[in-house]
Amino acid sequence: MNYINDNLKYTDNYLDTDILKKMYNKLINSQSPWHRQVSDNVNSLSFWLCPISNLEIFDEEKKYLTDKVNKKILRIYANGQTYTQHGEFHKDDGDETILIGMNENFSVANGGATEFLCERSTSISIYPIYNRAIFFNSQIEHRALPCLDKTFRITLAIKTLK
Repeated sequence: MNYINDNLKYTDNYLDTDILKKMYNKLINSQSPWHRQVSDNVNSLSFWLCPISNLEIFDEEKKYLTDKVNKKILRIYANGQTYTQHGEFHKDDGDETILIGMNENFSVANGGATEFLCERSTSISIYPIYNRAIFFNSQIEHRALPCLDKTFRITLAIKTLK
């Protein structure tokens, strides 16, 4: 585990790769209902979301994630981000968010980092490398930075309670 501070850490190779690949393949086929999502703020940017918690096709993966996380899970969903799409700073619900990179060949050169606001007007960016899990306090403001190539950046978001 790599600790940035008490509220932000990450680790690589977090999930079983067979499970991660199954989820990714289901997310990119026509069975998964991606839709454009907008937050409560009227002027907010839209983003892509697939509500995994509500889909039976992910039952096996949801059971695996529940056992792996070993915390109460509020919901699980996938975020999608297209080329040059910028996220906006926001806080999450729950106590802790786990964000997992799902694109197998994703690298720093793709851009698309998650930026976290820190104390004294500084920020920290962590890239959603394949199977990297970022654990953070849900009250830390964060956003997705734009991808620099035509990759559809997919991250798995798991919202938990302590």
